[in-house]
Amino acid sequence: MLFSDHANLKRYGFIEAENSNPLNPYGLPIGFAVDTHSIPGRGPSLGFTCAACHTSNVTVKGKVIRGDGAPANLDFDTFYAELAAVVAHTYFDEDAFKRFANRVLPDPTPLTIGELRLQFTEFQAMMAGEAVMRRPVFPSGFGRVDALTQIINTLSVLGQKEPTNLRAVKAPVSYPHLWLTPQLEFVQWDPVAANPIARNAGEALGVFVTVKLHGPKEEWYDSSLLINELYALEQWVKDLKPPPWETNIFGAFDQALAATGEALYKDNCVICHNAPPYQRTDPAENPCGKTFIKIGRTNYKEVGTDPLYIEALLQRLVRTNEATVEINEGKSVVPALLFFKNTVGAVVIKAMDELKLS
Repeated sequence: MLFSDHANLKRYGFIEAENSNPLNPYGLPIGFAVDTHSIPGRGPSLGFTCAACHTSNVTVKGKVIRGDGAPANLDFDTFYAELAAVVAHTYFDEDAFKRFANRVLPDPTPLTIGELRLQFTEFQAMMAGEAVMRRPVFPSGFGRVDALTQIINTLSVLGQKEPTNLRAVKAPVSYPHLWLTPQLEFVQWDPVAANPIARNAGEALGVFVTVKLHGPKEEWYDSSLLINELYALEQWVKDLKPPPWETNIFGAFDQALAATGEALYKDNCVICHNAPPYQRTDPAENPCGKTFIKIGRTNYKEVGTDPLYIEALLQRLVRTNEATVEINEGKSVVPALLFFKNTVGAVVIKAMDELKLS
């Protein structure tokens, strides 16, 4: 069985596409996407959209209900580790590589096989290194991932070619749902990016967007970000609605219990968890006069829940280099939060400038 077979990908929590669609000619699982913008020397590449981590199925009394925008029951870390292992096996096992070459080459000759081998050498080396960089200290399991540590590793280690910035992946959290995303002041559990394009760019950096923060100065902040596509995704997210409670499937509410829960929520939860009727931000605080659903801010030390995720960010320092030192106040070492905000901002600005976008 090929690694890409649906039966194998289901093991990690990926959801098979139900119908053929012109937007999915390869019949890939939900959330997989082919980037047709050729990478020099490689051609098209395969990656993820938001849907990979934010779509789930729930089965109730034998009926499967699709949750568009819901947290995925996905084991991303195991998927990537085992994918890297398969790539290594294909490279180092002569028979496996021959089978691979015969599948992907239209005319497998000694010359074309040799050229493929050279391309695959670089790819295997990259995959092996990234797999180590992304491997969590303890298995994250299904439905959780430490995305922020991986994103900062991507920028500070891979982007800068600075191995001393590597930090362990050790703070997995649940994928958030995406309902109401365009209306929210912030989306992540750590409120680090309010700007939608910057937020989507940061997420894309976590799932294999390339960025160059080293080498010739004219190449600094070059990336494979697709700004127009990130904008399109944000427009599609507007269509997501919180799923209704269908009494014919889930049963009726216990009204007395719901009233008790409402009182407990107002006494204990509302400071962090905004709910209808939503408190909203002041339009005067936004340059476009927009208002958003306000996100509660509470000192994490007072909440009493596991502090590891926020401390993994707040207690991390990053070494800058010649490409990033100027945008980080001229300092050789800065807090990871500052590095993340300033570097993603610079990458987005360059990508938008190249498209001549305001």
